[in-house]
Amino acid sequence: MNLPLLNIVAVEEQQRSASLGLDNWQRKPKQDFLRGRVFHPHHNNNNNNNNKTSRFSSPAEPLCQKWAVFSFLKAWKHSPKPTTTKAWLKTLLQDIQNSQPNQDWCTVVIVPDRIKGTSTTSRFEVDITISVITLGQIKQQGGMSGEFAKALLLQLSSSNMEAAYKNAGYLYAIQHGAKYILDLDQGPGMVAAWKSLEETMFNQTNSSSLDVDVPLIGARKVLNSHAFALRDTRMAASWPRGYPKAHGPPQRAKLAFSKDVNKNSIGVVHQISGTNPDVDTQGCLMITPCLIRSTMSGPKKNPLLVPKRAFVPYNAKATLHTPATLWATLLPMSLPLRIADIWRSYMAQALFFDLGLQTMIVPPMKNSNNGMPSKDPLCIPNTHDLESDVAFYTQVPELLRLLEQYNAVDAASIPYRLEALWIYLYEQDIIAEDDVTMMQLWGQALLEESPYEFPNFGDGELVRQPYLRNVVLMGQFNFASTPKTIFTSNGGVLAPEVISQLAEQSGSSVQLKSDNKHQNTISLVIEEDNADMVAFWVQKWREFSANVEVRGPFSPQQLQVLRGEYEIDAHGMDGIISQHHWNYTLHDKGLYSPIANLVQSLEMHQHRPEIEGVMYVHDDMLLSIYDLIQGAGQHSLSKFPSDKFLASGQGTRESFFDPRTVVDKEAISRRAYYVHPDGNYSKPNGQTFMDQTSLMESLEYWPWNPDYCIPPLAELARDSRMDPYRETDGDSVGSILVPPWEPSDFLFVPMKFADNFVKVASLFLDHGVFLECAIPTIVDMIRKTHTPSEGGDDIIQTRNLCSSWDENVRNSNTMITMCLDKEKLNQGNAGSATTNNGFGMYHPYKLSNGLAKWDAMFDLVAMAGMAVD
Repeated sequence: MNLPLLNIVAVEEQQRSASLGLDNWQRKPKQDFLRGRVFHPHHNNNNNNNNKTSRFSSPAEPLCQKWAVFSFLKAWKHSPKPTTTKAWLKTLLQDIQNSQPNQDWCTVVIVPDRIKGTSTTSRFEVDITISVITLGQIKQQGGMSGEFAKALLLQLSSSNMEAAYKNAGYLYAIQHGAKYILDLDQGPGMVAAWKSLEETMFNQTNSSSLDVDVPLIGARKVLNSHAFALRDTRMAASWPRGYPKAHGPPQRAKLAFSKDVNKNSIGVVHQISGTNPDVDTQGCLMITPCLIRSTMSGPKKNPLLVPKRAFVPYNAKATLHTPATLWATLLPMSLPLRIADIWRSYMAQALFFDLGLQTMIVPPMKNSNNGMPSKDPLCIPNTHDLESDVAFYTQVPELLRLLEQYNAVDAASIPYRLEALWIYLYEQDIIAEDDVTMMQLWGQALLEESPYEFPNFGDGELVRQPYLRNVVLMGQFNFASTPKTIFTSNGGVLAPEVISQLAEQSGSSVQLKSDNKHQNTISLVIEEDNADMVAFWVQKWREFSANVEVRGPFSPQQLQVLRGEYEIDAHGMDGIISQHHWNYTLHDKGLYSPIANLVQSLEMHQHRPEIEGVMYVHDDMLLSIYDLIQGAGQHSLSKFPSDKFLASGQGTRESFFDPRTVVDKEAISRRAYYVHPDGNYSKPNGQTFMDQTSLMESLEYWPWNPDYCIPPLAELARDSRMDPYRETDGDSVGSILVPPWEPSDFLFVPMKFADNFVKVASLFLDHGVFLECAIPTIVDMIRKTHTPSEGGDDIIQTRNLCSSWDENVRNSNTMITMCLDKEKLNQGNAGSATTNNGFGMYHPYKLSNGLAKWDAMFDLVAMAGMAVD
């Protein structure tokens, strides 16, 4: 395939606009976008199956799949030395030719039709893989959509024409078979950036996956990539262009772990330059050449995987778009390129989130000066950029706020999603009307004028991930620290100086613990702070929920770290103690505090109109989000069904049912009973008991009954505040019914029941009733006082719980995978399984297994069954 070489054609700008009939293109009423959407929400993304007939004939044998796009205009405008256009262009082409790390790259350089100092008939014979073309040529050759070309040509009359040249290059590359598009700037860092990206994405031994570092950011919505990718250098104090400095850099650039990630999940790869950092004007004033060169030493760092739901600014200087995101290369053209590429990055990521795509940051290559003379300054503040850079301090926070609250349309069509987002931002005055029109023309050009196939949902490509906006996910932590053995002695004796030394090294107090099975073994144990574990727990749950909070026995110091360093909505017990009087819940190890925390969360959020419920989840419980949504008959991926309570069912037997409706009174009387205010007890089968001992002997054995359930329930039955919830029929009149105990590590409470739940739960907390006999009873009392006119005969549903009491299986990968394996599930190997349904909840799987293992198991469970069309 012969690609066009340079043939600069002079066309007068005023003649071009008139001849193309563009007079009425620029202005449209806003409502036209709402009435006249271009794309259908459910059409197949593949070009071949699109309803419209393609007018583009793709090359039989595309020369390259990897394309680099340069803007000659940008290189010319920022040339450090005056020179002729012809000479400068030759230099640029020679630099490109020398910089390509491999021969399987093609390059396109878009130049104006008319450049002073260049003959209209000049031709440069360069490598065949380097295409130098003009917008005029593109239009004349018919290789680009007519309407899109008109829009690009019109843009040349504006002051922000740089984006038009870049956009033309993107489409040209796509039309000629591009699978990867690399935005690259000519300059001192070009060689290293190109080489580094090549090695990262294409020269790996395992071509399907990458070894990456996962940063620990908690609930932070924007990542300062410099703090992590340039950690251990003085440049870590800088920030990338477009980063909202008011957001503040992390106090610690801490990594959670390293892992392998599938390349198909990477949407964009951004290379950070170590010698020519892309910072805003203020940041540039703080950087010296010496400071920059300090980044080039030290050990090689893995690429950084930006967490899902966390934004990061990436530019048009050294950024690689992968096959899944070529549609996201379009730059808004109403803005200067210096702002447009940052806007593009944030806008694209808002769509990446719901598609399961992530951004990857590549640190600078080690010990490379990119051929730059050491005497040259490496960061030159440009006074012309000062005005545009103000946007990074004044407008980026608002843009991010809008993108964070934007509820992406639940559509299979990527062009439709792209169009909906750009219309939304236009209506919020973030981008211009012409930008939306350009985006629509761009989408049409990709569908009709190129061989590009948008990625599809399912079939191993993209996944439409749920992102719940109508609920608060409350993480319950029973402990603020985790025991960790730091030293073990088989001799049974440890010298005091050894204990003192180990305590000093660990930075914590040390406890001696004896092994009951091995009397000669003594271990030194410290309580390891759980703050980082809590932060990662929030970081993962934010992938699926817009509102995540954590509650537990956190100290003031831990709360300061969680709130300040990780921006987490974290709560200790102080609020509960000051508002109520349940001070026994402060360090109760989860016996009662989960109910207290749930009460406080409901009280805090019940007046927020957008919140329809609180989902209480223990830190060691995993959820199949899609299973919970679909199991409840809810098909919106942004709203959790909020009309009923949702609880965990044990699978082997029915859970959270109404004991009054059970026909087999003998069977139900083994687990349910009535507590009378006079101190007596009875059962549904008519048996009565005068004391707690005889009652317990008649019930199925449960170790929590003697101390934590029956005695406090007897006190509760005598409380006059229980009168509205007492039984009103038969021999049980005046008593309280205690249904069978249930695992209570999860509960969803609809906000419409919040007042009643808080009122009843507060009585149980006043009397210190244990969690697993309290929650089923509270829910049953609310059900008893509920009337069918409020929304059905029953107000609670359950989903199966995957669990095991076998210590060889419990809290292990085996337990989880057994439940996910349908064959083993049907054979009964999962213990608490039924063959009719899958599992919505998995418990326990603890963070103490290690963050990397917990992360992998979280994804395995949460993503199960999500690849849907």
